[in-house]
Amino acid sequence: MILSIDPGLYACGAAVFNDANDLLWAGLIKNGIDAYLNGSTYHSSIWNTMVDAVAAKMRALHYIPEQLAVELPQIYVASRSKGDPNDLIVLAGLVGALTSWFQGTVFLYQPHTWKGTVPKKIMCARILKHLKPEELIKIEKAPESLWHNTVDGVGVGLHHLKRL
Repeated sequence: MILSIDPGLYACGAAVFNDANDLLWAGLIKNGIDAYLNGSTYHSSIWNTMVDAVAAKMRALHYIPEQLAVELPQIYVASRSKGDPNDLIVLAGLVGALTSWFQGTVFLYQPHTWKGTVPKKIMCARILKHLKPEELIKIEKAPESLWHNTVDGVGVGLHHLKRL
């Protein structure tokens, strides 16, 4: 069983695939922290609460993944960068916390290795095209502004399984 994650400080897109490489579940995992951090002050609780939320979701679903595939934050050239690049350091800390928590084998993928520079909307459509109809219905609804995170969680897993 494989857990794939598109990490986020307040919500992670995640997907679980079985040993036959079929999607069992995909959705958004929120850590319950409101976005109260102002971008200049972070502390380990933001990582710990997200790790706890991921672990709780796996327990609730009765899944025990043996592999973890996670998107590793990537710094882009200034012309392609969005937001404060220092936020990627904090996001990398979350990836470190997730990989420390996980008991199985961990695989890290930079965005450019699995999705290149394709715009979000186009990449989401491509990812969904690679799913069977019976897999599509296993994706939980998410707010439109966060939908791409859920789909990216699926995409990381599909890349890991060489289905993308």
